[in-house]
Amino acid sequence: MASVGLFRLPSSGLTPRIAPFGSESKPLPLIIDSDPGLDDALAIACAVVRPELNLLAVTSVGGNADVHHCTENALRLLHLYGADDVP
Repeated sequence: MASVGLFRLPSSGLTPRIAPFGSESKPLPLIIDSDPGLDDALAIACAVVRPELNLLAVTSVGGNADVHHCTENALRLLHLYGADDVP
């Protein structure tokens, strides 16, 4: 059974508690649930470029804006970061 890492940046500024990262040879599968504002844009960017993470998907919810605009923001960020293959 495969495990999937979930990463959420807290708005309080506290250091998030997350499971240990994978390795380059065995990257940790990751799904990011976000309302793509500045903090989530950074989390998505980090997940795209880190070899020890395998970004499987980005989901969006309303928060900083309505869900439609948040989804558009997430898709634009993925395109900007060269990760158009991430759903």
